[in-house]
Amino acid sequence: MKKLLLLLILFFLSISCKKEALDFVIKGTVSDDSLGGALVGAKIDLYVTKAGGNQAFLESVTLGENGSYSFSIPRDKDEQFDLIIEKDGYFSLNETILFSSLSASEDNVYNYSTTAKSYVTFVLLNDGAVDAQDVLKIQKLNGKQGCEECCDLGFEYFNGAVDESFSCVTDAYTNYKFIYWLPGGQEAFYDSIYTLPFQTSVFNITY
Repeated sequence: MKKLLLLLILFFLSISCKKEALDFVIKGTVSDDSLGGALVGAKIDLYVTKAGGNQAFLESVTLGENGSYSFSIPRDKDEQFDLIIEKDGYFSLNETILFSSLSASEDNVYNYSTTAKSYVTFVLLNDGAVDAQDVLKIQKLNGKQGCEECCDLGFEYFNGAVDESFSCVTDAYTNYKFIYWLPGGQEAFYDSIYTLPFQTSVFNITY
């Protein structure tokens, strides 16, 4: 009887181990590159893309004090997993993990980091005798690229009567560099703004 009981226990343990081996574990941490430490309070949404291209939401977690996350995912006919990491005031992340890169025998560790947002606003005003030929030229030399709110690098031109503003988002704790030329002048004015987390820095150009 004891031998039979022992055999049954071993049998169920073996089934349990095999079942666990069919799950993927995706885990890691998300860090705050601007202020240091963990990105506490960030939300991670996990999506799966099935064979055939259909994407579906699986689950979400909110990061605690240590900034760690963990997902246990049943092994299936999947193509990839997408992690969307978001927190107010920070640049979001959209990270893709291919099914073919995952291991069922050990944890799959993926660590990420992001930066706080900072805004630079240019306030432009032509308050002199306006000439239709007046052209204010601004060249943006650096700044965050590849996001919806980001400004393209390069030149922008403002003609005639100008009374407007525009904003660019960039990483906190960086020097946002630019050059501008006033109408009718050949002199280039080089300037920069040191950006701070979650704040908007204003640069006025009045001519």
